[in-house]
Amino acid sequence: MMGAYTYTLVQPPLPLDAVTPLERLVLSEIMQTRARDRHLHLCAYDDLATEIDILLYDAVRALRASRGRNSLLNAVVDRLIARAGRDADSLTIDLRRSDLSLEHILQDIVRRSPDLTHLVVTSGHAGGRAGAADLSVSVITTWDIRQKDAGDMVRDCLREPAMASVTLQ
Repeated sequence: MMGAYTYTLVQPPLPLDAVTPLERLVLSEIMQTRARDRHLHLCAYDDLATEIDILLYDAVRALRASRGRNSLLNAVVDRLIARAGRDADSLTIDLRRSDLSLEHILQDIVRRSPDLTHLVVTSGHAGGRAGAADLSVSVITTWDIRQKDAGDMVRDCLREPAMASVTLQ
């Protein structure tokens, strides 16, 4: 029996010029990042982090370097720093909040990039028992974030005229 695994892949790679230092810091805590050929490649082979802790010093330094660039993350971290006080060592960023998620961070990058029209985030999870798998795809543009799971994709394909004769089970 095969063990459970999860993966996430963001495509295409992000132009480094469009990514703020704060976004790069946070993205590196959420998933694996690798800079190559002036692009930031993002992937994960485990569940994505939904709550991250970053050192206050690193957050302040990255926020200062990110000033002047339109980013929702800048505003959220600025508020967290103000609430943390002088005695705090680190900040906790909760990506399950309705106003901040991985998708929102990536959408800001798409908005700032002259090279990107969209990003595709593909996530898959396979369980330990045969046939237990889940796949989801998110398409992120400057104005929208849309997500479909494998069941939605199959239903959409079967609704297309070329596959109309196939019966949904």
